Amino acid sequence: ATIELPADGAHDDVLEIAALVERRQITHLLALPSLYRLVLVEADPGRLASLDTVVVAGEACPYDVVALHRASCPSAMLVNEYGPTEATVWSHAFHVDDSVASDPVPIGTPIPGVAQLVLDTAGRPVPDGDPGELYIGGAGVAAGYHGRPDLTAERFVELEPRLAGDVAGPWYRTGDLVRSDPVGRLVFEGRADDQIKVRGVRVEPGEVEVALRACDGVADAVVGLTTSGSGRDVLTAWLVPDDHDAPAAGDLRAELAVHLPDQMVPARFVHVDALPLNANGKVDRRALAASAPAPEARPDGPAVRDAVDGGIGTDPDAREGALASIWADVLGVPTVEPDDNFFDLGGDSIMSLQIVARARRLGIELRPRQVFEHQTVSELAAVASGATTAVERPDTTGDVPLTPIQHWFLLLGLAEPDHWNQTITLDLESTVDVGALLGALDDVRRRHEQLRCRFVLSDGAWRQTIVDDPAPTLVRSIDLGEPGADEAAELGAVEGGLDLASAQTVGALVVGEGGVPRRIVVTVHHLVVDGVSWSTIVEDWAVAYGGRMAGTAPRFATRSSSFRRWADELAAAAATGRFETSGAQWQPDGDPSVAADLALAGDTSNTEAAARRVTRRLDRQVTSRLIGATGGGAGAVSVEEVVLTAAALVIPGRIGRDRLDVVLEGHGREHFGVDDLDPSRTVGWFTTQSPVDLRVDGSDPGEALAAVTARVRAIPDRGLGFGAERHLRGGGRPPGDLPVIAFNYLGQLDRTVRPQTPFVAARDLRSSIAPENRRGHLLGILAAVTDGQLTVEVDHHPAHIDAAAADELVSALCDAIESVVATTAS
Repeated sequence: ATIELPADGAHDDVLEIAALVERRQITHLLALPSLYRLVLVEADPGRLASLDTVVVAGEACPYDVVALHRASCPSAMLVNEYGPTEATVWSHAFHVDDSVASDPVPIGTPIPGVAQLVLDTAGRPVPDGDPGELYIGGAGVAAGYHGRPDLTAERFVELEPRLAGDVAGPWYRTGDLVRSDPVGRLVFEGRADDQIKVRGVRVEPGEVEVALRACDGVADAVVGLTTSGSGRDVLTAWLVPDDHDAPAAGDLRAELAVHLPDQMVPARFVHVDALPLNANGKVDRRALAASAPAPEARPDGPAVRDAVDGGIGTDPDAREGALASIWADVLGVPTVEPDDNFFDLGGDSIMSLQIVARARRLGIELRPRQVFEHQTVSELAAVASGATTAVERPDTTGDVPLTPIQHWFLLLGLAEPDHWNQTITLDLESTVDVGALLGALDDVRRRHEQLRCRFVLSDGAWRQTIVDDPAPTLVRSIDLGEPGADEAAELGAVEGGLDLASAQTVGALVVGEGGVPRRIVVTVHHLVVDGVSWSTIVEDWAVAYGGRMAGTAPRFATRSSSFRRWADELAAAAATGRFETSGAQWQPDGDPSVAADLALAGDTSNTEAAARRVTRRLDRQVTSRLIGATGGGAGAVSVEEVVLTAAALVIPGRIGRDRLDVVLEGHGREHFGVDDLDPSRTVGWFTTQSPVDLRVDGSDPGEALAAVTARVRAIPDRGLGFGAERHLRGGGRPPGDLPVIAFNYLGQLDRTVRPQTPFVAARDLRSSIAPENRRGHLLGILAAVTDGQLTVEVDHHPAHIDAAAADELVSALCDAIESVVATTAS
């Protein structure tokens, strides 16, 4: 049979796991009990109908998993398996039968080739039913720990022949306490030491406690497990603050993430005045566990299943549980409590759009601005409602008003306007059906009308029109195993072969090797797509592919507002004077050097071919501190504001200015007063551009950050109004009078596009522009978080700053980012 390994990150997406089971008709599923529980709670049981056997392992299995399994998959066998890595992962198994009606769920009996002994602290067998430590022997036991003879001697022991019998070799002391039930099955009782498991991974609490005591503001700490609102065990830290104020959870997470792997960073922090002690003077962990806040009840299976089928309704508890699950998935954290802050957990504006999109799929009505205004799950659930807005019908054909950013692009007067694209690379499962995959891409084009738009210049004006019969997707393929295969040339032919006039705005290159598909590179003209759109495109593409493979209609997520309606509403708001205060934010100040730079920016020599690029990546520790330092709260700052502050500190002096004049780009899907307008899952180009002057006095990073943050937040409507007033009400103006420096923060890209079957990974979201096209700026600063690292790219014109100056500028910019991060953390 075929083994299916979910794409990287998909194991945390319970809806995608259920979708994978349905698409591939999976018969055998292996998962942590906690993860399988979430699949049962969140997914439509019909999607799991193909399951024949489910194996849960890696942590203790609670009875509620058994009950949920029986309700959702009554015909599938459930097996609870146990075993340490030192005994080849599995040593015991139990076929969960009707005799199990409550906790604890047995771990069963040894599998063939495994021997067991249950001994007391003196190494003597315990009577049946009494607890003792489990020893495992047999061919599956390892020889010891590599490079750790001390630990090997402690854990891999030789037993007396009267105990070992005919089992040769060492026995492994598991450290797990077990007892036998009346019919001889073993039941897990806990640990003989303090070791715990988090998400199936062993954690030594002492290591976490040492790291916590080294954190600023922590006098003492103890770590253990508590139950979260989602029913899972989560790592919890009890902290005794020092003489200063208790440290914030976000600050602690950021500091610990520098030294500890993800599973060792506590999910919850509880402040106590002192650690309780028992009669022996040791920390009383039972008393601590009792002091932890009681977890909020999570809705049961049917309530959330109803949500998946289209309606949370008016039940606030169901909304809160569903939103907590969405937050955990989008933010990439193990669990979310009702009072966790969105920004403390690393959220940003692009992630807020993903949360809104996924909430709508469950029938929860939200707006992106509400995530910013109500920053905890409990607050957000209180303002959310069951979806009452009628789902908008797609726009099948007809003219669509141009948005401000589209006006800006078409006024550039490019030499090759057909080649100004965004391109993404998607790694493929080796078993993918390429024909079905390309057919599914056509399904996505039919669903998202912007991907069927043509652009024609008529009587001096550009028209954007949705057509029913666009030119087909431009597809080429290459096999790298064939002689003379040139992937770059083939990709260039696709990226340069689009045609706006015929609505051929999508192209794809299928790359194989030895007859096996490896990846598909997709390019889409920027006029019809932006960075936020890609998450929707990839998600719907996977759904369409699954439908084609299963021979069923795809089950797409609920539609959000159409691009045409967004453009109509924005134009109507501009016509009423809604954005009057946004029109003239920046004007050239008469400085001759400014005029010279503007002239160079508009010169025909300022092309993509002439530009040079310098890139630096901050390491993961610095990036983690950056994201952690931009946490929630009224005074919180954003990653964008931190990087902009660094730019304001280092760039002006290097180009002979006393301030930084820059065009800020934003995602543009802002709220502007139309309550039922929701672009969260709409494909199109929404980007905003807003000029701003940033002036900082001195070199103090903290003062600079305060000045830049205040200036950026004073921009009306997050920059939406500038383009609306300029292009929709002002008749359109060429871009030649805008600042020559451009800035864009793309967000945390590795969380924006989440791969799912048949895609293994999504990477390299980038621009592809014809070399002869003129640039709209002289100096560009692009920042994004990819693979846990902040990437900073500076593109420049050699006549503006030379290569050595650009290289030094990027280094100084990264150093300044670290300085500003240190300020936010202090």
